[in-house]
Amino acid sequence: MSINPIEESIVAGAEYSNPTKPSVQEGLSSYWRRNTSTVESVELANLLGALRKITGYLGDNVGTVAYAGLAGGNDSTIIIDPDTVMGHYPVPAAQFDQVAGIAIHEALHQVVWTEHMWRCLKQDDLRMADLPRLHRLVETAEDIYIENTIRGNLGLYLAAARARHLRVSFSGRPSVDALMKLWWAITWNKNCKIADEVYTKSLVVLKELTEHLKDVAWDGGGVTQRC
Repeated sequence: MSINPIEESIVAGAEYSNPTKPSVQEGLSSYWRRNTSTVESVELANLLGALRKITGYLGDNVGTVAYAGLAGGNDSTIIIDPDTVMGHYPVPAAQFDQVAGIAIHEALHQVVWTEHMWRCLKQDDLRMADLPRLHRLVETAEDIYIENTIRGNLGLYLAAARARHLRVSFSGRPSVDALMKLWWAITWNKNCKIADEVYTKSLVVLKELTEHLKDVAWDGGGVTQRC
């Protein structure tokens, strides 16, 4: 049975291979996204359709994809900032790959029932001053978890999006926010250097948590069991 280019590029576990002829544009999506245009309105519509096609492979409950300001107020809608794709038409494949990674990431939050996880989280015994730190920790852990639920070439789009956010700069005194950014960075880049030793002990614990998150993500259980 034949398979179209987009299906071939994102089937979980499939090995990605270069086409016979090199593409003019560099980027994974250049091998299948043929419906492009030099006209802004047409290209933005084409891009939206391509994003909806990709997220559709994750399931029926991911909602639709829409540009900010045109979402219609649906909580399940994946919002894309049009500024991330505007300026050059057709949108370069590498740029589209990054936006696709963002859309996939947001879609995964719906696939794994992030809202259900927050309802299960016990916060009653915590002081109000501790809640922001807890929320930051849980948000980062959830981001690491959902991106580990994906295997195969969809993960390449996630990696393209992460490449924009893996730089961690430190200024001022140590903070939970800086620690979470560093945790995220070293999860995907083992060569990431720890600029401040004050984070070392905490990162040892967080690295252990990362391995647990991977185990849960890869065990194949249902969403409710994972929670």
